Amino acid sequence: MDVVYTGMVIKTTNVGEFDKRLVVLTKEAGKIVVFARGARRPKSSLLSATMLFAYGEFELFAGKDAYQLKKVVIKEFFENITKDIESVCYASFFCEFADYFCKPGQNSRNILKLLGYSLKALENEKIDNRLVKCIFEMKMLYFSGEYPEVFSCVKCQKKEISYFSVLGYGMLCDDCKNEYSDSFKINPVTVYTLQYIISSKLKDLYKFNLRKDILDELVFLMKRYMSFHVNHNFKSLDTLSELVLK
Repeated sequence: MDVVYTGMVIKTTNVGEFDKRLVVLTKEAGKIVVFARGARRPKSSLLSATMLFAYGEFELFAGKDAYQLKKVVIKEFFENITKDIESVCYASFFCEFADYFCKPGQNSRNILKLLGYSLKALENEKIDNRLVKCIFEMKMLYFSGEYPEVFSCVKCQKKEISYFSVLGYGMLCDDCKNEYSDSFKINPVTVYTLQYIISSKLKDLYKFNLRKDILDELVFLMKRYMSFHVNHNFKSLDTLSELVLK
């Protein structure tokens, strides 16, 4: 039976001499595995359509154990990303993160949209890639239910908050700041930025920039939060760390 799914290639693996195994994040069926026979042949019509970040409509044959790729109508290649090694590393991390969090059959529409907006943001030279990464991570944590409490104190629910605790999963007020040994004070602009990321619509996520000290603080906070609450080693981050991350 043939089906047509809209999605993005988030992982590729070479199989045999000419074939490819793809992981595609789709609107209709969540994360799926697709085999593309002969996709690596020099004159294959599937050669470019089965590359990482390719977004479009995938016509598939639904077999007993796996999908077989028949045809692809590509809507977006994100070509500008592939021209810059740093952007490729960030984009690869986004795809790896999505692959880790998404499950087959899971409703992944919002994550697919987030991926698209995030890759577009990487193509925008006016936005710092580190900010794009922080926004993507926090919104993914929001979708997965692992995001921190940033609107009120995690202990007493006061709205006057200025300390953040990784162990406590979020913000603390002055009275509760000593409840967790790792709490540290953050700038009110950083607090507002976290609130904006969590509460904003996807189309509005990448419409702002931050001054350097605020961005540095946000990067520091997200690095600590991710390392503690996301227990996974993302290989793309190793490469990225060698290039740009501190």
